[in-house]
Amino acid sequence: MRHLRPSVVLLSAIGLAVLPGCDGKAPDDTGSKDTAPDVHYEEGCITVDGAGGYARLGDALTVASEGSTIVLCAGTWAEPVEVSRSVTITGAGIDQTFLTGDGTNPVLDLTGSGITVSGLTVTSPYLGIRASGATITVDSVKYEATGSWSFQSNGATDLVISNSQFIEPNDGAIDIQGGTATVSNNTLDLPAGYGVQLAAGASGTVTDNVIDGVIADKRNYKDGFGVYVADSTATLSGNQIAGAGSVGVKVENGSLNASGDTWIDSPFGLLVDGGSATVDGVTVTGATVTGIAIFGETGSVTNTTITTDSTLGCDLTYATWDGLSCGGLLLGTDVEAVVSHVSTSGFNNFGVVILPYTGTSTFATLDNVTIDDTGRIGLYLFQATTTASAITVTHLREPQLAMPCTEDGYTYNPGYSVSLYVNTGDLTLSEATLADNAGWGLALYTARATVDSASFTGNTCSGVLNLAGALTGSNLTFSGTATNGMLWDYQGATNLSDSSFTGNHATYQYSYDGGDGHTYTYAYTPAGVDMSLSESTDVITRCTFSDGDSAITSYGVDLEVTDSTFTGYEGDILSAQSNSRTVFAGNTVDDLGGALVQMYYGDVEVSDTTVGTTRSSQNTSWYYQDDVLMDGYPSSYESVSQLFYGYGSVTDPGDLIIDGLTVDSVWYQAFYLYDCAAELSNIEVGTSGAGAGGSLLSGNWYSVDPLLVIDSMSVESALGGGISLSTSLGGLSSAYVEVSGLDFGSVTGTGFYASGLAEVNLRDSQFDETSSDAVQITGRSGGDSVVVLESVGVGAGPAAGIALTNLAAATVTNSSATGRTNGLGLDLIIEADIQTNAFIGNSGYGMACRRTTITSCASNDLSENTTGMQDGCSDDCGI
Repeated sequence: MRHLRPSVVLLSAIGLAVLPGCDGKAPDDTGSKDTAPDVHYEEGCITVDGAGGYARLGDALTVASEGSTIVLCAGTWAEPVEVSRSVTITGAGIDQTFLTGDGTNPVLDLTGSGITVSGLTVTSPYLGIRASGATITVDSVKYEATGSWSFQSNGATDLVISNSQFIEPNDGAIDIQGGTATVSNNTLDLPAGYGVQLAAGASGTVTDNVIDGVIADKRNYKDGFGVYVADSTATLSGNQIAGAGSVGVKVENGSLNASGDTWIDSPFGLLVDGGSATVDGVTVTGATVTGIAIFGETGSVTNTTITTDSTLGCDLTYATWDGLSCGGLLLGTDVEAVVSHVSTSGFNNFGVVILPYTGTSTFATLDNVTIDDTGRIGLYLFQATTTASAITVTHLREPQLAMPCTEDGYTYNPGYSVSLYVNTGDLTLSEATLADNAGWGLALYTARATVDSASFTGNTCSGVLNLAGALTGSNLTFSGTATNGMLWDYQGATNLSDSSFTGNHATYQYSYDGGDGHTYTYAYTPAGVDMSLSESTDVITRCTFSDGDSAITSYGVDLEVTDSTFTGYEGDILSAQSNSRTVFAGNTVDDLGGALVQMYYGDVEVSDTTVGTTRSSQNTSWYYQDDVLMDGYPSSYESVSQLFYGYGSVTDPGDLIIDGLTVDSVWYQAFYLYDCAAELSNIEVGTSGAGAGGSLLSGNWYSVDPLLVIDSMSVESALGGGISLSTSLGGLSSAYVEVSGLDFGSVTGTGFYASGLAEVNLRDSQFDETSSDAVQITGRSGGDSVVVLESVGVGAGPAAGIALTNLAAATVTNSSATGRTNGLGLDLIIEADIQTNAFIGNSGYGMACRRTTITSCASNDLSENTTGMQDGCSDDCGI
């Protein structure tokens, strides 16, 4: 008996008779293959190994042997089948041979090994093809509108899916559960949920595929992935993934190696949550959230470009950022992060971020990283030990709502706009360019950094901001205007060598409500500063400072500045304030418009320093009412300042110590001391007061005891006077001045003047020519001051040589005065000891005494004085 299986074949419109391989004749036993004498298969155009003709694929599979080739002709088959043996199934070509499912079973269920399927189209309201065998190849297959996955693998090994098309699958295109698979040269168009999924321990190679427009559930980021890797290993290369609704490539607790891919126009190009990822030679464009984000054990991104349009994605305002969005590359790793030859641009929040994943620290290596046109932070390193080289961050933008460099003018906050931010970690950096950024260059927050060969140019807030960190820098270049200092150290430690600061000219301005319905703004120059240091410990050596407003300002700082040069400054070189302690040694200064040292309650030691010329400073100010420049402005004027200015108080008088100073020319005044102690030695000054006058040294004490020690000071000419010292503190008993080794040439005014001091000692000094008294000392109002002059020489001049007044005791020995009015004048001296002096050749008396008691006066040469030897003194005074 013949057993005819009911036909379930859906014939094409042209009929079975005209299909390839069908001759239209009635079937006979000779034209069919029977597995048993009583079995007959309905004839069709499906062949097995080139023979027979079967209407059903299932029949052909039944008669096929291991290794057989089954060829399907053009047509449509609604026949889900299981393929359990090693066969090759070939259609007439996609868009010619169609296999359709029944909504319950996969169209093809590949359970055997050594199976090849190609040249057909699969459609189904359910699953397209499922594979669970080994060594299976599915090539040149088109999947149209499958209701579930187009292709699904359950533990298949050595699976190949290639050269195929996946059109709008409802759940996803390719699902690989376990096993091993290669997915190559396929086109995935508008899959819903997933393009390629590797899960359950799968190992997959995905190459040269085009995945376009993966549709996401907009309520979350649980799907919408071009490639999804979960607890699996994936190797990607040469793929183009565009328009994924959530993520181009998503990895959860897996391992990824991606090279040569292009990820386009997705919220995330790559998102890794657990595991590890290696990315090389990938291009990411148009990411609206983050280009690449890797959270796992290790992450490596090399030879990769990540760009976006700043008008896309995150708002430009600071308040909308959550810190980890709107960025180029984010690596959160527990072990190691590697970033090499990577560039990012156009993101509104950050360029590159490195931080730990689940631990408290990580290690990072960065090389040839370029970040441009970023809105908030260029490179951010958090709790990372980082080695970096060839880092470039440029054109960092301010947020749309511009943030100031400080929150309130005093509080330092680098979180607004920083090109390289190191937070609680260690950085070794070489060959960096952090330039032209609207904010900070390098910011350290409780972090350590060693930086060599870096350029900081045109950063509007500061080139470097060190907040309680430790910075060792060498061969650093700072230039351009930085309103808060090219280098700003707050509660940190900075050791800087062989570096340069150039061209910081800034304008300071502030605005206020005038209470009359108008807003007023005042601005002035010069206001820039190269280094602003506060409550820090800093060492500066072999650095070059040029063409700036002011060089270094310190507040409560331990500072060393050695072997450095300063040229062309409108303002001060060093401003030491609020208990700052400074060593300034071996430095060279020239063309200076401000002070070399400004001390406010600070201590400064200067040694082996050379100053060329000083000059007046050029200043300009502006005054606006409601942004309209007021009459008389801008106003330009010149100002002058002392070379050294010391200011103190009762609680903190401050100390100035100088040992080894050479000055060519001082425009105004060399030294001004106000309630400040000073020890000055080995000083050489060419001209003092060259342009504006002012005594060489002026010391005034009004709230603390005077304390001044001078040892060896040579001055060629002092146009505004020599040394002038005074105090009004009549009740103090410890006021003390010890001066020796003065060698003054020409002095316009008094050579040495002191008033109100408790004790003055002047020894081994010479005054060649003075236009007023060479030495004039007046004691305190109580008459209890003591003066000792020893080996003091006075040359010619129109006034007295030495004049001493209102003293408890005066001792003058081994001194001389020639060519004066009176050689020595004593007035209101309780006890005077005058011995072995020479007051000769004066136009008045050798000695003149008023209201003075001479206790000892002997061996004095009082000859050749025009008026006489002495007036009112003891006759024993002369020889």
